[in-house]
Amino acid sequence: MTKRIFGVVVSVILLAGLAAPRLEAARVVERIIARVNNEIITMRQYQQEKEKLREQLAEQYSGAELEAHYREQSKDLLRDMIDQSLMVQKAKDLDINVETDVIKRLDDIRQRYHLATIEALQTEVEKQGILWEDFKDQIRRQLLMREVIGREVGSRIILSREDARKYYDAHKDQFKSPGIVHLSQILISTEKHNPAEAKQRADEALAALGVPLDFAGLHFRSATKNLGGLALGQSETLPRCPNIGTG
Repeated sequence: MTKRIFGVVVSVILLAGLAAPRLEAARVVERIIARVNNEIITMRQYQQEKEKLREQLAEQYSGAELEAHYREQSKDLLRDMIDQSLMVQKAKDLDINVETDVIKRLDDIRQRYHLATIEALQTEVEKQGILWEDFKDQIRRQLLMREVIGREVGSRIILSREDARKYYDAHKDQFKSPGIVHLSQILISTEKHNPAEAKQRADEALAALGVPLDFAGLHFRSATKNLGGLALGQSETLPRCPNIGTG
């Protein structure tokens, strides 16, 4: 996505010392490094994004390989932040409100980490050196960008039935699902029926299974107790189940 997508002019102010030592960056945390219309990007925000990028890359790489990928992707980091600011501004222009979704997302995070309250989540976030408002704002921006992409990009995608069929025919393997065998049983208790009556019921049920019949209806008429069923997955062609008689 480029800065021209929404027809806005971005004025970027790159200050000397962008690559200055981290100690200096920590000292002047609110230094402005870019201005996007009415919004600014500060050195603190930039450093936070760099730390997040390193953490993400560290999950896949290490050592010299990690440093190489980090240097390469860091080159585009500021541009990506500018693009994100443009999308957030576009969301405001469209009067998109995601505050309810922000609360839901925070609560999802709280539950995921088994915390009792949102206040407890805030405490844990701040223990990691992250400002609570920055944490919420990051979630808000992600949700706003998602909405903009959905409206501005998704609404322009028109997929015809013919195109969908062509895609399906070309990717049938991706839509395959394993076969399923559903096993059910009919229990006829000899405690509630004398042996002769129980055997008669079992024989009638077994004979009825040889003709088209609703198993659930047969189960209801014949069974003493409903024990439910069991679904078994198979990756290959499903073998026919052996007949099960009375016992």
